[in-house]
Amino acid sequence: MADKPSRALVLYGDGSARSVDPSNTHIHSLASVGTCGFLSLPHAPPAETEDERIVREFAHLLDASEAYTLASGLKANGSENEVSTLSERFCGDNVRTINFLIGSIMRMSQPGSEIAPRLHLSLVLSYGSVTDKDVSDFNVKKTPQEGINPAFQGLVPRQSYTMRGEKTRDNVRDYCPMLVAQWQDAVTRKDLVDTLSFEALKKLSGSLVIPADRFIHEVAFKLWKAPKYGA
Repeated sequence: MADKPSRALVLYGDGSARSVDPSNTHIHSLASVGTCGFLSLPHAPPAETEDERIVREFAHLLDASEAYTLASGLKANGSENEVSTLSERFCGDNVRTINFLIGSIMRMSQPGSEIAPRLHLSLVLSYGSVTDKDVSDFNVKKTPQEGINPAFQGLVPRQSYTMRGEKTRDNVRDYCPMLVAQWQDAVTRKDLVDTLSFEALKKLSGSLVIPADRFIHEVAFKLWKAPKYGA
């Protein structure tokens, strides 16, 4: 906030979106008290490894995708066998860990407490590697209006997340977006989502879809460090 110190805590669960179930009560509690939405990613480049995907998607969350693209051409010295993979180093039950962390954080930051209005908590869950089945099951793109006269098709506005400034983005993945829930006491609005699932977010979320590389700007806005996205 502008009148007091504020901090943002972002929890990123790579590949965890498909593993959230009713037992993860703290994750659903966060979704029910905050505002939720989707973060759209670009298509994966051909022959991308799992580790490359993890780093690339994380770079988009930090709005550092251009820097990553330049750096990704550099190869580390030595054999790849000398370094463990990201999945090997960070394996484990990510959903259970995230659920525990959110529960602990929310207990410390109850509405009305000193820390509540000073902490912006964001939970971002991705689907990890996706398959053809995911394309049909988790598609966020709205279908064109049926029955519209073809002569007026060009007048139908594009969805905002497919744009950057006044230019159309030419690499937008409409399927398997990241799920995001954000909460800060008396700052973020509450939407109608009560469970952090694709179905609930598609029907009831308040933030709809934004490009993943705008996420860090959105967090900065909540802390009064940047203008509102799209303003």
